[in-house]
Amino acid sequence: MKGTISGISGDPLSKLWTLHFEDGSSALIGSGSAVRQLAACYGATEGTGDLIEKIKGKEIFYSVNEMNVMEGFNPVEEASDELLEEYKQSSFTS
Repeated sequence: MKGTISGISGDPLSKLWTLHFEDGSSALIGSGSAVRQLAACYGATEGTGDLIEKIKGKEIFYSVNEMNVMEGFNPVEEASDELLEEYKQSSFTS
């Protein structure tokens, strides 16, 4: 799937987060380390409160499992040719 990030909500103590997309969809993030990976991709610094400003409006390719928990993501601007081709093929068949 491909989405443009509109926000993130959650609680660092519970380690449960929801990544929100501009089309109204969302994906659950089941660990603090996944949130830190997302932050690192866009240069946000843990604990400084700049995460939302750094990720809002960014496009990502992502996958979720049957419970809508994110399994992986890749910033669109860093996507390999293979990933871009796979996305194009799946968009035509969906």
